[in-house]
Amino acid sequence: MRKIYVYQNLDGYNFTGAELVGANFSHASLRETVFTHAQLDYADFRYADMTDVKLLARPYFSHAALSPDGTWLASGTYFENHNILLWNLQDEGRIRTLPGHFNNLTSLAFHPHKPYLVSGGSDYTIHFWNLNNGRREYTLPIKGMAEHLSFSPDGYLLAEYDSEGKIFLIDIVNKKQIQELPGMTSAFAFSNDSHFFAVASKRGEIILWDVVKQQKIGVFRIPGKAHALSFYPFSNHKIFVLMEGKSRGRDVWLIDLATGIVQSRLRDSQEEQVPYLDNLSTMTVLPWNAQIVVSDKNNHAIELWDMITHKKITAFHLKGHYIENIYVNAHTQSLIVPLQKECAFIDLNTQQQRIIHPKPACKGANIFGVKGLTSQQRELLLEGGAVEIEKRLPRNSSSARHVHPLEDQSMAKCMLLDKYRKNAGDIYTFTVSVERDGSILFAEEYFYAPQKNEPARKYIYSLSIFGYQARRFLIELAHASKIEPAKIAHIQKNPFMLYLLEKLIQKGIFTAEEDQKFTANLQAIRILLEHKDIPYELSLWRWADID
Repeated sequence: MRKIYVYQNLDGYNFTGAELVGANFSHASLRETVFTHAQLDYADFRYADMTDVKLLARPYFSHAALSPDGTWLASGTYFENHNILLWNLQDEGRIRTLPGHFNNLTSLAFHPHKPYLVSGGSDYTIHFWNLNNGRREYTLPIKGMAEHLSFSPDGYLLAEYDSEGKIFLIDIVNKKQIQELPGMTSAFAFSNDSHFFAVASKRGEIILWDVVKQQKIGVFRIPGKAHALSFYPFSNHKIFVLMEGKSRGRDVWLIDLATGIVQSRLRDSQEEQVPYLDNLSTMTVLPWNAQIVVSDKNNHAIELWDMITHKKITAFHLKGHYIENIYVNAHTQSLIVPLQKECAFIDLNTQQQRIIHPKPACKGANIFGVKGLTSQQRELLLEGGAVEIEKRLPRNSSSARHVHPLEDQSMAKCMLLDKYRKNAGDIYTFTVSVERDGSILFAEEYFYAPQKNEPARKYIYSLSIFGYQARRFLIELAHASKIEPAKIAHIQKNPFMLYLLEKLIQKGIFTAEEDQKFTANLQAIRILLEHKDIPYELSLWRWADID
């Protein structure tokens, strides 16, 4: 599908997250137009006015998740926190977007084995997204607002913590809740074999559940509040706990759940080695060696510790950045650290750091002759793969195919109303289409054959009638043409309009005479619309040259 907006005035239009691959915006006015995270691959912006356009939104990393293979980092956005951003970390920060929720996004989680992403929102729903096609597979209504989501390692269960302090275990296969645990906190974890589920209660307890038998099998008291839980990678009976004690501040404990014995404490290390212990904000476990990664968000420090030997392995400092979450990529043995506007990538083998900046999805987009872009915006587009070529760039090595603007897969039906040749080589067509949303689009296209000193030219006029007014328009037109639509009024919306259109075509209402002026058909429709006070939109699309 190719969208054509040549020479149109689209000032202030919002294309947030839109699929605009191959769209033609050449010579258009795009002042203050919003292209935030839109798909702009191979779009044509030649000679467009892009003054004050918006290309990217600031990510909101309080709700984020890393895919198991480390390819995608999902997050929300500031100010538009109902949408979901997907950072392609293998493509150096290229962004795509999912439409998200009706209200604010509150939580995200990737399936451990399948290309699925789940998102929770303040609209009391959980959405299941297919990352292969970017579509929402289904929506699961819930009782509260999902503030935290996590899959079991086998992918059959989803744990959801809601705003009322309840945890629900959801059977993904049957799409139903199988367990409700009230009075809990957002600190919970599945065991490595998915057989056990550990959760911290508000009373300072760690409760262990047998997921298969759906029963409580153990309760362990801790002297404080648990902020995070994570099972030991090589045992289903040991668990790391990031906790905040009443007297000694924050600490990390390794507890043997089979015996209830605390096997190790981070505070058992030399105090000078743990200068920021009271400010610990996150804890992550490396699955290949059971070392822990802790961070201090105030002092911008990330440290790796061996809890068995009580030794600090290494430390990283991200000066000037607020550290809220740390994600582990087991495939590359690296850390992904979301920052305010970008991500830090830390290779644990080489201990090298690099920053990944978000980039717009604009591979092959042509920005030749564009005016109004700042130097920073132009550089950002070029980093995302845009080009500056005077001739339009084809989408592949073969010659670009001219796609008629009415070739849109979303349309329910498109009909040719009239076609004739006025001069040798000139072609006029008049078409109408009914889209799935019930709107009607009339289009007149006139192709001028090349002359001695002039190239081929094409003009396209279009008139669109909104879906909520289209039925009324056709009934008014049918009455004016002495066609009685009452007998078929019970038919569903689009078939009803298609039936009326076919009757009107048979009646010859839209037939153009060769001696009529170019816009005679649309002009007649406009007179009827204005007489009946029916709103519509009229656009002129013009191709100055046909290559």
